[in-house]
Amino acid sequence: RLRGLPADAVDAVAFGMDSLGRSLRLAREEAGLTQAELAKRLRRSQSMVSSAETGTLRVGQRYVAAVLRACKLPEDWKPGRRR
Repeated sequence: RLRGLPADAVDAVAFGMDSLGRSLRLAREEAGLTQAELAKRLRRSQSMVSSAETGTLRVGQRYVAAVLRACKLPEDWKPGRRR
């Protein structure tokens, strides 16, 4: 919690990470993969995939692009939009 902010203030970084994590999970689920299967394709651990999906691990554009490739989704994929 940052000092000087009202108690009901929204942490924009945490909100963004949570939103990105949900999108990563939806991409994986759309591809029909488990966290372990995606982790194997990415050559990462299942716990890393889980942390990225829950927003407890900051990930960058390269990780997001790798997830989309591993899920065989286009680079411009958005949750809820049909392929």
